[in-house]
Amino acid sequence: MAVDTSKCLVELRNIKKAFGGVHAVDDVSLNLYPGEVVAVLGHNGAGKSTLMKMLAGAYPIDSGDVIISGEKVHVRTPAAAQNLGIESIYQTLALADNLDSVANLFWGRELLTKWRTLDDHRMDAEARKV
Repeated sequence: MAVDTSKCLVELRNIKKAFGGVHAVDDVSLNLYPGEVVAVLGHNGAGKSTLMKMLAGAYPIDSGDVIISGEKVHVRTPAAAQNLGIESIYQTLALADNLDSVANLFWGRELLTKWRTLDDHRMDAEARKV
């Protein structure tokens, strides 16, 4: 089935986030389309990670809109983001530095066998697709 790449999949409009007096993200807008590979670039402290954490539900958005497939949504938690199809792989392994990359990728949403044990083979196969 062909994917319509002309319709915006994720739209961020006028997103703002401040930590006290520090404006970490100030009026950022971004459109993401199906099939795109997008890099968010900027200097250290430019707000790239903060923007992605807001989209992933890890940080609350102070103001602005998130629109998924044309529908305005509120991404208040990582679980809400996952329900919308938004997944994140954080650049730091500070929380699980004892796990390999596949285990970090599936951390909190591990694939299980019918016997309810970790399905390492299936997780490896799925990770290779990424």
